[in-house]
Amino acid sequence: MRGKIFSRTVGVILTALFFVVFKIYAVDYSLMGQKLDTLVKYAVPMGTDISISVFDLELDSAVYDYRDKVLVRPASVMKLITSITALSCLGTSYTFNTDVRIVGEINSDSVLLGDLYIVGDLDPEFKVEDMDILVSKINSYGIKKIDGRVLADVTMMDSLYWGPGWCWDDTPESYQPYISPLMINGGYVGVSAKPGKKGEAPIVSVSPESSYYSVIVSALSNTNSLRAPTITREWLTNKNNIHIKGNVTKPIAIELNIYGSAQFFIHVFRERLERQGISVDTIGMGTAPKESITIATTSRSIKEVMKEAMKESKNLNAEAMFLHLGKLRKSRDVSFADASDYQETFIKRTLRNDKLIFKIADGSGLSVYNYVSSSLIVDMLRHAYKQSIIFDIICDALPVSGMDGTLRGRLGTKQTIGRIKAKTGSMTGSCSLAGFISTQDNRQLAFCIINEGVLSLSAARRLQDEICLILCQ
Repeated sequence: MRGKIFSRTVGVILTALFFVVFKIYAVDYSLMGQKLDTLVKYAVPMGTDISISVFDLELDSAVYDYRDKVLVRPASVMKLITSITALSCLGTSYTFNTDVRIVGEINSDSVLLGDLYIVGDLDPEFKVEDMDILVSKINSYGIKKIDGRVLADVTMMDSLYWGPGWCWDDTPESYQPYISPLMINGGYVGVSAKPGKKGEAPIVSVSPESSYYSVIVSALSNTNSLRAPTITREWLTNKNNIHIKGNVTKPIAIELNIYGSAQFFIHVFRERLERQGISVDTIGMGTAPKESITIATTSRSIKEVMKEAMKESKNLNAEAMFLHLGKLRKSRDVSFADASDYQETFIKRTLRNDKLIFKIADGSGLSVYNYVSSSLIVDMLRHAYKQSIIFDIICDALPVSGMDGTLRGRLGTKQTIGRIKAKTGSMTGSCSLAGFISTQDNRQLAFCIINEGVLSLSAARRLQDEICLILCQ
C-alpha cells in the first residue's frame, strides 16, 4: 500500500514538474529576437547608435540585448534610477517637510518679540496654497506682528543651484530652475498674454503674483507692424524683468524660471503674511538655532513627489529625491557630489558589482555627464520588481502607454495601449524609453531602449514604438 501511495505521489510531482518545465520552455523569444534584429539592422537612423536590453521578470532571464553594456546618456530615464534608489534608501513613507520655527516670546499684544524662521527641506511641490496654510497656522498660534526678522533657512544644501553638466543656455526654461531648499511653484512663474483691443496692449497675467519680479509689456494686440510675440526674462544678467514683446493675435503662455528661488520664496512669504494681517519688519536669510520651536509644518510624501517626476518628467522633483539621498551622508550643505557618491555606492552594492563602470551626476538626467548602460537600468528595474511595495509604487507613478503622462500621445494602438508603463527621456543627441511591459500572453518584461546620436527625436521615438510593439506581441 505504501508503495502505491509513494508511486502515485512521485507521479504527481513528476507531472507537475513537466508542466512547469513545459511552461518555461514554451515561451519562445526567437521570433521576437529575429524581428528586433531586423529593426536594428535596417531601421536605426544612419549615423546613430542604439542600446537595447530586455528581460523576462518571471523567468528571471534576459531575452534580448543589443549593445546593452555600452555607456550612453540616459536623459530623463535617469529618473527611474533615482526613484528606485530613493524608495529603497529613504523609504516608502518618507516626507519632504517645510517648518516654521520661532525664537522669542509672544507678548499680550500678539507680537513675536524675536525671529521667525522658515526652514526649507526642498519640497518640490510647495505651492502658494501650502504657504497660506503655514501663514494661517502662524495666525492661529497668536502672532499678529513679528517684531524681529523673518528669515529663510536654506542650509540643507550648498549654494550651487544647478547640477554638474547642466547647460547654461537651458535657462530661463522652467524645467531648469534655480534649486534651493525653499522653492515656491517649482521656482518658476506662469506668464500668459491674450489679445486686447486692436492696437492696444494685450491682457497679461503672471502666477504666482508678487512684486519680486517686474513685467514690462511692449507688445500690441492684432497689429501688423510687429513680429511674432515673445515672452522672456533678462536671464543673461540674472534679472527678474519679464519682457512681453511683439504682435499678440491669439493667447500665448510660457513658464519662466525666476532667479534666486530662496529670495523669491521669502519675498512671497512676506506678502502672504501681510495679506493675512501679520505685519513684518525685516526679511532675509538665516540659520534657525537649535533652541527654536516648531509651530507649523507642511509635509509632502515621496509618492507624490515621485509621481510628478515620472508622469510629467519634472526635473526638480527628481533632484529633490536625489539631494535627499545626499542627506543620508550629512544633514547640511548637501551637494550634488554627496548625492552622486551615495547613489553610485548603492547601485554597486545592490547589483553586487564593485567593478561596474558608469557615471551619475544628477537625479533628473539633465546633466550631459551622466553615463549608464541599458543593462544597468534593466538591472535596477529587476531590483524594483523583487520588492513588491517598491514595484507597485513605481508602476503607479510611471506613464501608461496611450493613456497618461508623457506617454499619453504614444503607443495608443490596440496592441499596445495600457500595456507599457515606462519613463521617457530626451535631450539633444539622446532619446530613451525604459520600464515594464505586459505582453499579450501576460509575460512581464523589463526593458530599456536608448538611442544615442539622434538629432530627430521623432525618428527615434518611432523606432522605440516599433520595438515596444514587437515586445507586446
